[in-house]
Amino acid sequence: MTNFILHIGDGKCGSTAIQNSLYASRAPLAGAGIHYDTLAPNSGHTVLALLAGQRSRAASPAREAVAARTLQLLQDECQRYEWVVLSAENFINLSPEAAIDLVSRVSSDIGVIHVVAYVRNPSEMYASSVQQLLKGSHLFPAPEAYHRRVDHKLKAWKDRVGQDRLHVRQFSRKFLPRGDVVTDFSQILGTIVGTEISLSPASSNRSLSAEQTRVLQMFRKAVYPNEAGSLLPRSTELVRFFTALNEIKLVGNQIGLSVVAREVVASRNADVARGLMDCFPELDLFEACEGRLPVPTGPFPWTDNDSVESILAVCDRELVEHIAAMLPELNGGNCADGQVIVTAMDQLGFHTDSEKQAFLGAHEAYQEARLRCRR
Repeated sequence: MTNFILHIGDGKCGSTAIQNSLYASRAPLAGAGIHYDTLAPNSGHTVLALLAGQRSRAASPAREAVAARTLQLLQDECQRYEWVVLSAENFINLSPEAAIDLVSRVSSDIGVIHVVAYVRNPSEMYASSVQQLLKGSHLFPAPEAYHRRVDHKLKAWKDRVGQDRLHVRQFSRKFLPRGDVVTDFSQILGTIVGTEISLSPASSNRSLSAEQTRVLQMFRKAVYPNEAGSLLPRSTELVRFFTALNEIKLVGNQIGLSVVAREVVASRNADVARGLMDCFPELDLFEACEGRLPVPTGPFPWTDNDSVESILAVCDRELVEHIAAMLPELNGGNCADGQVIVTAMDQLGFHTDSEKQAFLGAHEAYQEARLRCRR
């Protein structure tokens, strides 16, 4: 008999850090009777959702083959362990029935199932979701159109597995032990299996800055104006370039919503916050639901304006211009000359010799990757 721990998300709630940590900790986990494995270090089990019928913008015969190999990997090993951990942020979008049916394909002899989920304040989740959407489109939903009933999704899990086997946490440094999601997940694992678990430290994906997000949107509109919903090579390489720069130092301002955008999202999703706290009283989402008036009516700064800048608290237009100046696609196909790169490097805050060297290395790597990309 095999017991399962399903980490179901939510998206933008530290899933990459958890999965990196689980992969790095496979040996000590195995010693504790816990199995976790994937075909690649940071992939998690996201691809398995394809086997449950979940549609994906990355779906393809090749991805389905990866899903089949991942399932086989788990099937081959699961009987040797008391516990198996499956982790995928998109599991939250499956019904409990579909997810449990997927589990039954891993093992026909299922014991208990515990479910772990992290949730965010709706306004923070909206801002993060917009940034993610702009990696595959130049369009994003208006704040008043964003209404995601994650409370309904988790209530369905509560009804299916019971409150004592559903572990819901608030993804916020304020509420996580030491402000770290991996530490929190370690404690949850230990509570479930009845022994202390210490997972390896791991970092999560770095967010793009407000200014990088705006340039990414400009890039998508210029290069892929009619291909919304697709992760395409050149924009993927641009995201990697921006991420590489942010590993040296953050370029620009952290992304955040304007006061009016935040208020609109909060009002539109107050019922979600209330629903979450009704089911899970330990969550502290009072700020997201208390005293909310009906959703404000427009026009808003983003009405008839598709620039992501219209919903942001801060977006430095001068920095946007310096970032954009480095990209041929935003400059008539002309590659930036050395002086443009030096100026951008200086204006974006890369001043020490080590920072400059790292910046130039990241830019050179991006240029090489960009040239290898088909449109």
